[in-house]
Amino acid sequence: MASECAVQVAFSLVRVSLDKKGGNMRVLVVEDEALLARQLTAALRRAGYAVDHAADGERADLLGHDEGYDAVVLDLGLPKVDGLTVVRRWREAGRAMPVLVLTARGSWHEKVQGIDGGADDYMACAHLSGDRADRAILNFAAVRSCSTRVPAK
Repeated sequence: MASECAVQVAFSLVRVSLDKKGGNMRVLVVEDEALLARQLTAALRRAGYAVDHAADGERADLLGHDEGYDAVVLDLGLPKVDGLTVVRRWREAGRAMPVLVLTARGSWHEKVQGIDGGADDYMACAHLSGDRADRAILNFAAVRSCSTRVPAK
C-alpha cells in the first residue's frame, strides 16, 4: 500500500509541477526503504526531474545544506538522524525549499510536529487513496509556487 501511494505521489507531483517549471525541477527523495525509494526516483526521473536520493538522515541533511533543491520528499523514520530533525536543521540554517513529508506515521500529533518542524505538507500514505494523494500534492504545489517562507537568519 505504501509503495502504491508513493508512486501516486510522484506522478501527482510530476503532473502539477511540469506546468510550472517545464520539468526542470530538482528533487531530493529521502527514503530508507529501498523499494519505495527506487519507485519514487524512477517515476520522477521518467518525468524529466533531476532526482537525488538519500537513504538516511545524515546524508539528507548534508545534501539539503549543500545542494539547491526545488522540492524534497522526506520520510520521517530514517536511520542515523530522523526526518523531523533533518527538516528542523534545514530551516534553522535558512534553507527554504519546500518539504513534503511522506510517511506511514499518521497521527494528528505527528502531523502537527511535522508542520511545526518546518515541513510544508504532510502525507500519511497508509490512509490515502489516489484522489486524496492528488489533492494533497496539489495543495503542496500551491504552497511551493506561492511560498512566502523567509529563510531563518
